[in-house]
Amino acid sequence: MEDRYGLVPPHIRANHEREEMVDQQMAKAVSLYHALQAIDRRLDLVFISDRADPEYGVRPGRWHVVRKNDGAPASYMPIETPEGSYMEPHSGVLRDLAQRDTWKHGIPTHEAKAAALREYERSADDEARVDELAHDLRAGARLPGDGGLYARKWGRGGKKPTKGLVGS
Repeated sequence: MEDRYGLVPPHIRANHEREEMVDQQMAKAVSLYHALQAIDRRLDLVFISDRADPEYGVRPGRWHVVRKNDGAPASYMPIETPEGSYMEPHSGVLRDLAQRDTWKHGIPTHEAKAAALREYERSADDEARVDELAHDLRAGARLPGDGGLYARKWGRGGKKPTKGLVGS
C-alpha cells in the first residue's frame, strides 16, 4: 500500500498488510494442495478456525493436511513447529508426510513424490519472481531518475553500474 504523505490511518494500513499476508499464505496453500493431490487424491489441505472443537486430532487455528479415509473419520495432521506453535504451509510438509508414511500399497513411487515436490518448488519460484517484479515496479514508480523499472542497486553502499557510464 502506497502512502506518500502518511495520511492512511494505522488501523487501515494494518488491515491492508494483514490482507497481503493472507493472500501470500493462500498462494502457498494452493501450491501445497496441488502437490498433495499429485501424491494422493484423498489428501486435502484445510485451515481450522480458532473456534473449532478439538476433535479427531484437530488443532484450532492451524493448517491441517486431511486424509479422507474410506468409511472412517478423516485423519488430521496439523502443520506446526516442533514446539506446537503456528506455521504456514510449506514444502517441508511433503517430506513429513513421506517420513510418516507406513503404508506400502497404493502409494506413489519415490519419483512421483519427487515430481510433486519439484512442482511445488517451481510454483514457489514463480511466486518469488512475481513478487520481485511487483517490487521493481513499485520501486520504479517511487525512485527519482529516468523512471526505470528496476530498483537502484548502486546508491548508498551499493555497487555503481559500470556499463553505459560516460567515460568508463
